Amino acid sequence: MNKTSFQKIHASKLIFPVVQLFGLPLVIVTLEDFVTRLLVKIKARKNLSQKNKQLPLAIMVVSMQDVMVRWWWQWVGAPRAAAAAFAEFDWFTPDGMPLVWLARLLGYRAQRIYGPDVLVECLHQTNYESDGEIRHYFYGSTPETLQKLKTQIRRHWPGVVIAGSLAPPFRPLTPAEKTRILVKINRSQPDIIWVGLGSWKQLLWVAEMKARLSTSVIIPVGLAFKILSGETTQAPKWWRQSGGEWLFRLIQEPNRLWSRYWWQVPFFGVWWIVELINQLCQRVKWWLKSSLLRRSSIS
Repeated sequence: MNKTSFQKIHASKLIFPVVQLFGLPLVIVTLEDFVTRLLVKIKARKNLSQKNKQLPLAIMVVSMQDVMVRWWWQWVGAPRAAAAAFAEFDWFTPDGMPLVWLARLLGYRAQRIYGPDVLVECLHQTNYESDGEIRHYFYGSTPETLQKLKTQIRRHWPGVVIAGSLAPPFRPLTPAEKTRILVKINRSQPDIIWVGLGSWKQLLWVAEMKARLSTSVIIPVGLAFKILSGETTQAPKWWRQSGGEWLFRLIQEPNRLWSRYWWQVPFFGVWWIVELINQLCQRVKWWLKSSLLRRSSIS
């Protein structure tokens, strides 16, 4: 298999197998193992001296929406900062079930790494920390949602350390506001910053702020704040696993989502088939090339 279709991400002795889909290297790992290795990574970074501090590790849980946003930015002439936002992320996990199905069809034991599930599993594992605190920071949504979220966390995971939270205004931030927000977040000394600003907004925020944040990990998780706070009803597990979560959300919020989904869902469906054919062609090409090399070496 060629290097573009299968790679390995290596970071501080953490190795994940990766499948390249839609131009993104998606890690193949279970949710529990992913979070466990992530916490190991955080603890290793906490022990680094100040002069050896590294940039935060930015993780993207990739949904159909993220794939479409990336395509839009690349081909419709988005600003350079937007088009380069994906390059600021270090690990990509398959959030959308169509991505998981495609990886499985190509022979990978892919599992869905869903944003809210990552948050819950991380809270669960850090709830029982005995060898050092992992400090969580929550950025995004509204003050009311964040308060409900923190209440739920303290109720279900009383051992979790909440470093702080902040709900920014629903408008572009001024340079002075950005500076104040960075100072406030950095003073709280977070180890993980969870970002809940909505699909493309949170990607741009992470890309812009990553180099100026004093933390180990940044993870945009979209609706996770509203789901864990109880403000938004999550689709049943069977519905999520069937790939129909987009329909569940459309039924919940038709006025907001119909203008997005009416063209994105069929467009992505066609693109998904094209990507599958392309991946299969690459594998056939690799197999033929390997066969020819073996025959030439024998002769």
